[in-house]
Amino acid sequence: MDGLAGGSLIITFLALTLLSWMNGYEELSFLNATTVGALITYTYFNVKPARFQMGDVGSLGLGALLAINAIVINKMLLLPFLGFIFYIELLSVIIQVAGRYTLGRRIFKMAPIHHHFELRGWSEEKTVMRFWIMHGAVVLLGIWIALF
Repeated sequence: MDGLAGGSLIITFLALTLLSWMNGYEELSFLNATTVGALITYTYFNVKPARFQMGDVGSLGLGALLAINAIVINKMLLLPFLGFIFYIELLSVIIQVAGRYTLGRRIFKMAPIHHHFELRGWSEEKTVMRFWIMHGAVVLLGIWIALF
């Protein structure tokens, strides 16, 4: 499901390209646009069946770049919007573990939550697309908030 991360990061870094450019950070905007290009290539070659995985090196590096962007352009409060889908995935794991230890049962069929939807009968493609759409809508909301 690296397509989920790749596509969500494309949306996020497109937003960061726009925000960094609007705040006068042209070099950072160029870096973000280059990152978008790399992620588009990655996602293109990662369509089912995936040929390679992003892994920890890719996800941690891109997460660090996301955080650095927010710090440089002074938009740290936008991180919950820009990283919405990643927060949802993280929270689903926390809820699952907490439910297991406190209630003695699982809340979701499987965590992270995208696997829950797969086990409920959604195809991988449907799950990824729905998550991209949801993430894109929240990122747009974040951009709108940043502009006003």
